[in-house]
Amino acid sequence: MPFGFCVEDEGMNAASRHKARREHLSGALRGLRKERGVSQSTVASAIGVDVKTIQRIEGGALLPNVSMIFDLSDYFEIPVGALLEDRAPGSAASPRVSAAPESLDHRLTAIETRTEDVDRMKADIDQLYNMVRAMAETRVEQIHEEIAKERPTRKRASGQ
Repeated sequence: MPFGFCVEDEGMNAASRHKARREHLSGALRGLRKERGVSQSTVASAIGVDVKTIQRIEGGALLPNVSMIFDLSDYFEIPVGALLEDRAPGSAASPRVSAAPESLDHRLTAIETRTEDVDRMKADIDQLYNMVRAMAETRVEQIHEEIAKERPTRKRASGQ
């Protein structure tokens, strides 16, 4: 059963659910980190937080925000759900173990697709910029021509 952020136990109040989430995530993070043989400081540095933050999460004193959960997921190259599921780290039923290669291929494909999309958007933006610039330059030239046509008329009108 996925643990996620929706603990459905009517007997648990909000504080109990929050504590259960912290404890689950602390065990999941500690298990992943030890399984991969990385230190707390390595994880902290990789996701841009202080080592004390990782220590507090692993100690069950802090429930990370959504952004940090995504950062941890990216760092460990696992789906976010694998951090949030109520399964023992490394168990056969864990999607982290069974779907990791597929997940990595999917992520790589998604990144390549996004990169191509960004490149196309940059080219479109450059093209639009050049079009707007050309239109502005044309309009400025038209305004200058209009002003130049009005000047002799003004001189003649004031001289008469």
